[in-house]
Amino acid sequence: MSGNNKQSMPQEDEQPTLDNLQAGLFFLMNQYTFHQSPKIAEKIVEHLNLLCNHPHIALLPTQNHLYARLLNIWRARQPVAGISPRSETVH
Repeated sequence: MSGNNKQSMPQEDEQPTLDNLQAGLFFLMNQYTFHQSPKIAEKIVEHLNLLCNHPHIALLPTQNHLYARLLNIWRARQPVAGISPRSETVH
C-alpha cells in the first residue's frame, strides 16, 4: 500500500462545508430546546460564526443575512464574563 490516502482524510486547515455546519447548527439548536446549557449556546455561537465567515456564504445572501442576525441574537443571550445575570426583584 502506498501511504497516500489524502482523499479520504480532510486536511487540518480545511474548512467544513456549509452543509455540515448547517446540519451541526440545527442539531445544536434542537439540543438546546431540551437542555438550555451555556456550553451548547457557546457551540451555537461558534457554528454561527463559522457560517458567517465561510468563504461560500456570499453565494447565499439570504442565509448570510439570517446567520448574521442569529449570531447577534445568540451573542446577546450569552452572559458577559464577570457579570452575573440581572435578577429581577418584585417591589
